[in-house]
This record gives sequence, structure tokens and C-alpha cells, in this order.
Amino acid sequence: MRRRTVRGIGSRFARRLAEFVVFAACSAVAVPVLACPNCRDMLGAGDNGLNLMRGYFWSILFMMSAPFAILGGLSAYFYWEVCRARRTAALSASADAVAELRA
Repeated sequence: MRRRTVRGIGSRFARRLAEFVVFAACSAVAVPVLACPNCRDMLGAGDNGLNLMRGYFWSILFMMSAPFAILGGLSAYFYWEVCRARRTAALSASADAVAELRA
């Protein structure tokens, strides 16, 4: 039967300290990322580069929103179809009830 060894507070502290030191070192060495390479190069190209960068921004924004717009549109269409089918079924049921009362 094996014995479990209990780790002391000191070893836990040493581990946390090592994690903090690694995190601090990585943060100190990291270079801030300003933009993707194409956009960064376009910023240095003057006004035309700025317009091209704005074009990249809007195209990415529209590409990211397209799946949500398509899914939302299809969901709205199916919801409308279900409501229309329920309304048709309710009108049909009420027409049948009126026909039974007349007979």
C-alpha cells in the first residue's frame, strides 16, 4: 500500500511563484501586435493604404456576420411558415365546427 505524500504550502508557493515569473517574462519580452502584416504595411502607405485597410476591415466584418444573417433569415422564415400553418389549421378547424353546427 502506497502512502500519499501531502505537499506543503511551501511547494505550492514555489510553483505559483514560478508560474508568475514565467508569465512576467513572457509579458516583458512580447512585442505588441498592432495589426496583421498586410494591414500594418498599408498603414505606412499613406491615404491609399488607410482606405485599403478600411476595406479589409469591412470585408472581414461582413464575412463574419454573413452566417448569422443567413441563420437568422432562415429561422425567421421557418417561424413564419409554422405560424401560417397553425393559422390555417385553426381556420380549417373552425370551418369544420361551423359546418357541423349547420348540419
